[in-house]
Amino acid sequence: MIDIKGLFQRDDRDNNRYVILNNCNGNIKIPHIEVLEMIIPKRRIYSSVFCWLSLMIGAKKEHCLIKSKNFSVMFSQDNKNIANIGVKAEEVAFFNNIIIPYIASEIFGLESVEYLLCNDDYNRKYLLTFDAKNEGEQFIECKEFFSEKSFEELLKLKNINERIQAMKKFIKDKGFDKKHIKKLEDQCITQLILKKFIEYKDDSLINMSLGYNETKKEARIMPIYDLDYSSGITNPEYEYGEEDNATEADNGKTDLKSVIEQYKDRKGIKEYLELIIKRYDMEKVFKKSKEKTRT
Repeated sequence: MIDIKGLFQRDDRDNNRYVILNNCNGNIKIPHIEVLEMIIPKRRIYSSVFCWLSLMIGAKKEHCLIKSKNFSVMFSQDNKNIANIGVKAEEVAFFNNIIIPYIASEIFGLESVEYLLCNDDYNRKYLLTFDAKNEGEQFIECKEFFSEKSFEELLKLKNINERIQAMKKFIKDKGFDKKHIKKLEDQCITQLILKKFIEYKDDSLINMSLGYNETKKEARIMPIYDLDYSSGITNPEYEYGEEDNATEADNGKTDLKSVIEQYKDRKGIKEYLELIIKRYDMEKVFKKSKEKTRT
C-alpha cells in the first residue's frame, strides 16, 4: 500500500492545495506517475464512484478510486427521502468520507480507508483513495456468504451476529485456526461499535466485506467504506428514512446502547470502551484530517 501522504507533495498541488486530476483523459498531473487505464463504471443508483484508475508509481502498479462530489446523482429522482437535498448537505456528505476515517483510526484504533482531496481543470472536487486490499489479499462481500438466499431475503438480513457467524464459517472452512477466527470476530464487533457511534445506516451486505490471504492464513474485516450520507454526521436537510440498512443487535434494535449491552461481557470489550473514552478528542481528529488531506 502506498503512503498517500508521502506520495503527493505540496508542489504537486494547485493554488487550493488540491491534487490536480485531469478529468478529460484520465491523467493525474503529478510527475513520475503513469496512468495505465481509467475504468468508468456504469452509473448505478446509490453510487458516487466516478472511476477507477490503474497507475504505475515507479515500478509498482497501483489502483485508486475516484469519487465524485456530486452525490445528488446517487439517488433516483423518485426517491422521496432525497427530494430536499441541498448544497450544504452535499458538502457534509463529501467531507464525511474525509473526517470519519480519522474518527476510526484516532479514536477507535481501527484501520480506515483514507481519502485525498482532488480537483480537475474545472475546479470540481473529487476524492481519491488507493485500493484497500493488501498484497496477495482476496476481497469478498458479505452477501457472498448467503448465496442460497433470495434478493428479498438478503435485504432483511440485518442481524450482525448472523453476519459474523457466516464470516467465521467461511474462514474456518478455508482452514484458518481458532486464533484467527476469534480475531476476526473481535474486529467485527469493534467496527460495529464505530458504526453505531457514527450512526452508519448503509451497512448493507455489499458494504461489509472480508479480506483474506489463503496462503498466509490471514483474514481481516475490511475498513468501513461508503460513508457519504449514511451517518449521523449529516445535515437535517437530508434524512435517510426508516427503510435504511442499519445492522441490528439480537434485540432487533440498531442503536449503540443495544450493541454495547450485547457484547459488554465479552473479553476485552470493557477495556476497549474505556480506551475509546480516553482517546475521544475531535479536535485531534479534525487536525489530523486537515494535515493529511490538506483540506
